[in-house]
Amino acid sequence: YPPDFPEGFFLAQVNFEQAHENLPPAVTAFLELLRAHPDFGCEAHMVQTQISFRGRKLGGLDRKNGLWYLSKLFVNDFGGPDIPERHGFARREKHQSGKPPHVYWARDSGAGSIDALTQVLKEMTGHP
Repeated sequence: YPPDFPEGFFLAQVNFEQAHENLPPAVTAFLELLRAHPDFGCEAHMVQTQISFRGRKLGGLDRKNGLWYLSKLFVNDFGGPDIPERHGFARREKHQSGKPPHVYWARDSGAGSIDALTQVLKEMTGHP
């Protein structure tokens, strides 16, 4: 992306239905299921769909790169890395100049990924 996007551009919310219209129907249905669940939330942003649990960000879907991801804070607070890693999520670090690395767990959004994420969420939160 060009460096001249205004600050916060990628965090701006966008229309949920439009953001997901080109995704596989199973992905859209899964996100809608989470969105309707009282303990979860989903917000579409420019590049990612953020998923929250009881008001705290847990991760989401990077629509641009086709990755499901889990935040470091969620993983640390809800059972540790063994659970997501057992289901195919790998620890990743994104390095940014002058900042500590951004740590998260990610898995390709291909075959089996929704089942894997569902299992991770069940084991870590007791839902959905």
